[in-house]
Amino acid sequence: MSKAVLVIDDEDIVREAVNDILELADLEVLEASNGVDGLAIFDKNRDNIGVIMVDMKMPIMSGAEVVEHLKERNCEAPIIISSGYSEAESTQQFTGQDTISFLQKPYDIDDLTNKVLSVMGES
Repeated sequence: MSKAVLVIDDEDIVREAVNDILELADLEVLEASNGVDGLAIFDKNRDNIGVIMVDMKMPIMSGAEVVEHLKERNCEAPIIISSGYSEAESTQQFTGQDTISFLQKPYDIDDLTNKVLSVMGES
């Protein structure tokens, strides 16, 4: 069985849509509505997480802060950062970190599925 996808996004509708789309691809999805909860879920499930999707703009803890905390925890799962802003603007602080990729919002169903499967090594 594939490892789970951890989706950290403060927008309920986005998490629900991602969950529905990835379940169609037979992927298990774990959801968190903020970075603090996302890190707690990661800590409890780290061996079962194959990829982490992080929204860059969230209250409580930004996506960049979440990524920083994941790296401090020696996270080996690939990370997909997502934003409605441009890729260049969203990824500049992560230059040279090859375990981090980008997915533009709003999501296209095929792009989302293909990106997740690709970074998980399943495509």
